[in-house]
Amino acid sequence: MFAGKNHIHAIATVVGTMGGFQAQPEWFKNLAKQPIFQILLSAVLVYQGGGALDIGYSIAIAIGFYILMNISSSLKIAPAAAPVEKAPAATEEAATEEEAAADKEAEEFSNFYKYRR
Repeated sequence: MFAGKNHIHAIATVVGTMGGFQAQPEWFKNLAKQPIFQILLSAVLVYQGGGALDIGYSIAIAIGFYILMNISSSLKIAPAAAPVEKAPAATEEAATEEEAAADKEAEEFSNFYKYRR
């Protein structure tokens, strides 16, 4: 069905949907929270980029990528921390705050493709 297509180019294009662009207006942010809109915009990007101007192929890549990102959103990736000896005066509250900060950082990274308020 998609024989002869440049899959690498299409995947490289759809990865561009993850951001790094200028800030969107508020109405666009609200609309971009809808899955169908996310897929549509991904398909447009793939269509003009790596999709070889094939709308069916572009939509298939966009849907596949959307599914992959939703499946992978439950993964948490955090840098491995080197063992650090804590000073005896360190309180349990400080340790809890450090753990909360590390969890927040991992959560922000794992939800990089989802739009939130």
